Amino acid sequence: MAHLDLAHRLVLAAIIVTIFSACSADFSGDSSTKISTSNTPTPLPTANQLTAQTSLPSIRVRYPASDSNPYYYQRVKYFVEILDLALSKSGRSYTLEKIDLPFMKEGRSSRYILNNTYDVHWINTQNELEQDLQPIRIPLFKGLIGWRIFFINADSQADFSAIDSIAKLRQKVAVLGHDWPDTPLFEQQRLPVKTSVSWEGMFGMLNARRIDYFPRSALEIWDERNAFPDFSISIEKDLVLHYPAAYYFFVDRKNTQLAEMLETGLNRAVADGSFDLIFNKYFAERLEQLKLKERRRIDLEVDSLPPGAPLERTELWYQP
Repeated sequence: MAHLDLAHRLVLAAIIVTIFSACSADFSGDSSTKISTSNTPTPLPTANQLTAQTSLPSIRVRYPASDSNPYYYQRVKYFVEILDLALSKSGRSYTLEKIDLPFMKEGRSSRYILNNTYDVHWINTQNELEQDLQPIRIPLFKGLIGWRIFFINADSQADFSAIDSIAKLRQKVAVLGHDWPDTPLFEQQRLPVKTSVSWEGMFGMLNARRIDYFPRSALEIWDERNAFPDFSISIEKDLVLHYPAAYYFFVDRKNTQLAEMLETGLNRAVADGSFDLIFNKYFAERLEQLKLKERRRIDLEVDSLPPGAPLERTELWYQP
């Protein structure tokens, strides 16, 4: 019995020695097994690596589009390309699905997102919208929705060339959409404005001389310049009105997965330059033609963006 106890003791001792030796190797000076104490962060995986590693199911992402207005559809093409870019860099598998809808005002879009008609839309941000939906705060137009060039009557250029202050601009009457975020900004600055529910109707008001100018973003005005060839209107040559404004992607607040995908993908696209490649493909030529840097700039001193706008990230905003 004593002999058996000794054998058991010898086996137990051998096991202990083996375990101790293995543990010692883990903490030895061997660089292949040593626990790192370096402060250098581990590099994040690339989007391609994440896609290869993930076993998560593909995400369906639905967006609205209408082919009924060719001038607005040019913007839709840009937004969809940026949406596809962001999702491709998110590290998740996805499919894009277009939801065909009649042309509608942006203000109605929150209802469609909340009703699950589609998942994401690009919208000019405002306080009420950010209370209902989740914004992805990367300005898709690089803030150029707030750089405004005017449509005027063709024989009014001399009058506008004489304007060099907001006080003189207050002597003119603008037209804006009745539910556009810009409209209250003009009213706050005591800039006379008439409103309309119709994009076509605003051009008609200008042509009929019921108003003096129709401010359009620097990214819109070039596409729209030939929308009504029978009207005697032209692009004003000397002025640019500026105030902070941004188009963001918006999703349902409960759709945190899509929000995270879009934010991750957009930030990666900004960082690697692919965002700017698409932006410049669509807009660089027309911005050069508008010569924003040479125009007299009138700034509206307004708090036009909701809290949280990334104004400190200068790489996100256009600078002439």
